[in-house]
Amino acid sequence: MRKTLLLLLLFWVPFYGFSIEAYFDLKKFQLPNGENYIETYLSFTTNGVGYTRLDNGLLQAEVEATIIIQQGDNIIDFKKINILSPQVTDSTLTEFLDVQKFILPNGPYTIDVKLKDLNDLDNGDAALTQQFILGIRKDQVDFSDVMLLNSATKCNEPGPLTKSGFDLVPHVSDYYSSLQDKLIFYTELYHTDMLSDSLFVLSTFISEKFTDDPVDPYMKIERAKAKSIMPILKSFDISELETGYYTLHIEMRNRQNELLLSQEIEFQRNNFKQETTLESIEQVDISRTFVSLYDDRDSLLEHLNSCHPIASNLERSSIENQMQYADLPTLQKYFFYFWSRRSEAHPDLAWAEYKKQVDYVDEEYGTRVKKGYESDRGRVYLQYGKPNTIVVRHNPPNVLPYEIWHYYTIGDFNNRRFLFYSREAVAVDFVLLHSDMLGEVQNNDWPVIMRTENVEMNTSSSQQNSISRRNAFSGNELEDLFYNPR
Repeated sequence: MRKTLLLLLLFWVPFYGFSIEAYFDLKKFQLPNGENYIETYLSFTTNGVGYTRLDNGLLQAEVEATIIIQQGDNIIDFKKINILSPQVTDSTLTEFLDVQKFILPNGPYTIDVKLKDLNDLDNGDAALTQQFILGIRKDQVDFSDVMLLNSATKCNEPGPLTKSGFDLVPHVSDYYSSLQDKLIFYTELYHTDMLSDSLFVLSTFISEKFTDDPVDPYMKIERAKAKSIMPILKSFDISELETGYYTLHIEMRNRQNELLLSQEIEFQRNNFKQETTLESIEQVDISRTFVSLYDDRDSLLEHLNSCHPIASNLERSSIENQMQYADLPTLQKYFFYFWSRRSEAHPDLAWAEYKKQVDYVDEEYGTRVKKGYESDRGRVYLQYGKPNTIVVRHNPPNVLPYEIWHYYTIGDFNNRRFLFYSREAVAVDFVLLHSDMLGEVQNNDWPVIMRTENVEMNTSSSQQNSISRRNAFSGNELEDLFYNPR
């Protein structure tokens, strides 16, 4: 039996068990009566737990969570709970969350969390241990922790997610992808009514990590009036926020602009919608960098072309257009810029690691007329990484040769599948026919195309004869392996 123990290094942490995948976080708050409490959040990915089919035909996951809070050898609080997912028709359609509350006195604590997948008892447990200090003061002004949120909606009936009249769904991570355009956050400010001046200024802003200078235009300032508990629920549109590491600041200042109190939280932003212009590339200094070793234009251009699978849309446009005709110094600068964006500290190591993958896919998926990274399988491998499972059927009965690649997670997406097929009975290269990954080829007629002799049928013509999606448990091996890869 495999068991994983993780020590918390940041404010959130993933579990990595044999079967279970979940994320854990805790936040500290204070009740109106002055008692302090923590909330714990467990967010489960749909691919990381087992689902069982209920009598009504729907699917449901069930995880046993044991949470133990200790001071030294003394157990202060304890909960064992069974966490049920929503009942769904397809386990790819939902993620689920559990929230627990523990009222505790101030002091240092250790929290142990253990998870068991009740639908797959043969797989090992997942576990973590975290130390924390609860120290919100009740006799002077203080902040709660800052919660990052996926959403905040007004509630009709209070529930476990409710605070200050809103249902707050935690964002149990510090990472924001290009698909996430809003940074929503919540915190509470306590006991400002103890101040001699009832008016103060509240400012919230985003700065680059390791600096306190606000990034324009991510700053909000407002006047506030003292009260015993002040809920602070705000958001920033981060659609234009460039890739990088940032800090969200919340500050309380008096009328003289003197800082009285502050709270902050760090987060990471990946945003390939924003690109540096080619004019700024010309200012890049590549002296004494690894790219100065690439002094052959054709070889360097080939290396840059191999980056196409992991490039953003704007980067691809630059590679396919301006870079094809650029001189050697410009290519060198752009190549350095490209890898500096992915690893500012060690762009050379990032490129070296990626080059190993390029060489691998060239050996595995390259042909006499096509580089490995130019093939569909090579491109998917480089773009999304090694799949968790691969089903290989190069000589199946009654259908064309195919491979099914399954990824447990791709970014914010879970349980993504790719169907590659060969138009020839003797498989050499495989083309991506269908995937349920956003942005990839989606062809609902793939079961028909895989069984038809008219292998030249394209997506647009097949969609004119669209059929219903086959049942995931149809009994046909092709469909069963696609919907239930193993």
